[in-house]
Formats: sequence, C-alpha cells, structure tokens
Amino acid sequence: MVRRASAFAILVLCSSLLSTDAADGGSGGNGGGTTFNVMSYGAKPGTKKESTQAFMKAWNAACNTNGKATVLVPAGVYILGETIFQGPCKSQIPITVQVEGTLQAVPDASAYSGPGWISFSHIDGLVLTTGKETTSGSITTARRIQIAFIYQPMGFHMHVTNCRMIRLQGLTISAPGDSPNTDGLHISKSIMVKVSESVIKTGDDCISIGQGATNVTVNKITCGPGHGISVGSLGKEPKELDVTGLIVQNCTLRGTTNGIRIKTFAASDSSRASGFLFQDIIVDSVHTLTTCDSKCC
Repeated sequence: MVRRASAFAILVLCSSLLSTDAADGGSGGNGGGTTFNVMSYGAKPGTKKESTQAFMKAWNAACNTNGKATVLVPAGVYILGETIFQGPCKSQIPITVQVEGTLQAVPDASAYSGPGWISFSHIDGLVLTTGKETTSGSITTARRIQIAFIYQPMGFHMHVTNCRMIRLQGLTISAPGDSPNTDGLHISKSIMVKVSESVIKTGDDCISIGQGATNVTVNKITCGPGHGISVGSLGKEPKELDVTGLIVQNCTLRGTTNGIRIKTFAASDSSRASGFLFQDIIVDSVHTLTTCDSKCC
C-alpha cells in the first residue's frame, strides 16, 4: 500500500457550458444541450460521504440522452472511489465533463478493483473542461482546477481505453519518484488521442502507450521524476493489437531513469509497433536516453 499526495489539473479544451442548475437531474441550456449536475444525483461536496455512484449516475444519464450533454461537477470537494465513465454513448459527440470542484480519492484499497482510479472507456469523443462560455458560444475565461489524489493503490492515475477522439491538455500529475507502478497516463485500444502542455511527475512512466493505441500525439510534456515516456510493455497478453502512429515532440524529460522506451515481453505473440516519430526532445539528468528492449519482462 502506497500513501501519497498528487494532483492533476485540466485546462480548457473547448466548452459547452450550459446551465449550472439541474434540479431534476438534467436542464436545458444554450444550443439545445442538457447539463447533468452530479449533485442532482446525490453527490455531497464538503462531506465524508462518497459520491462515486452519483458521478456515474450523472454520467450514465448524460451518455444516454439525445443531443449535446454536459456532466457538471460544481465547486466543492467530492470523495470518489474507483470511477469508470463507460460508453458507448447516444449523446452528440463530444460529450463534455466540466469539473469545477476537487475530487479526492477514497483512502481504502478495497474500493479499487482495477489498476486505475478514474477511467474512461468505450467513448467516442470526450472533452474535459473548466471553461466558461458567453451566450455567443466563445470561450472568454479559463482557469486551472485541481483533482487531488490523497491516496490511490498502485496503478494508473488516468487510463484511456477503447476510446476515440480524446483531448487532454494542461494536466499536472504528481506522485513521489519512489512510488511503484504509478503511471501518470496510460493509453490503450484508442484512436486519435492528443495529450499536450502537461507536467507529469511519477514513480513510473509519465505516459505509457499500450496495445491498440493508434494515432496518438504527445506534445509539450514535461516529465520527471519517473521512467520517461514508454511504448509498452507489449506482448503480455495473447494476440495483442498493433501500436501505430505515435508522435512525441517538444517534450522535456528531467531526472528520469529513462528517456524514450519501447519495451516488450520476451515470449509474446507476433504484433507490430510502427510509425513512431520522436522529435525535439530535451533531456536533463536522464540516466538512459533511449531503450528498445525486447526482454524487459
């Protein structure tokens, strides 16, 4: 069990802020969309009561509505256990999750059945936003918000899997350099994922790319401490999907054990990792700059 403090912040990608009230669980707003306020589904900010089910109920309602949908997390501190935002969704692409509060993890290992705390799965088009919008629809202000991890079992901070068209910008993920298996962001079985302008400090890979990741762009990331930016480990499971089309550019790695790694299991089924571009990478006090390891595990 690893106790630690960490946080990440999400900047505006785009915004479809509608209404900040949802007395009946969903409210209309500008552009014909609907906002689903987690408080209308039982979330209780500022208390020790867990709000996991309320968050997932709000998500499910938004996911299954027609037209534009926004899940709204108002200001306040919310306690969450393992939280899975699951698709596919019926709502108009993209579905928006607007976080204006702070999320705090449940400090009980039994609350987590998987490797991650907050997961996005089988979603076709997602926007995480803290933006505000005028009546004309243009973004006028943006501010950082913090999602605080007081405790998390060993595993990914954030996991994106079986998704398409995902944008993550302005993340700040932090964990002690000696905390094991605490990947900042893991991407697998997903298409068209863009991660940019983020700072990631962990005890494992800052960003790890798993099987089935296609057309992933990593840009302007500051990484360290940690194990650098990795593809893999690949080949752990039989008949894994190929990894193709990875661009890593304009990144800075400081004090990491590795820079860029491609790693696989020694005894694995045949699969392909191809179409990679690593460009304009700055390294500072990095132990091993590049590694291509076919027997890492």
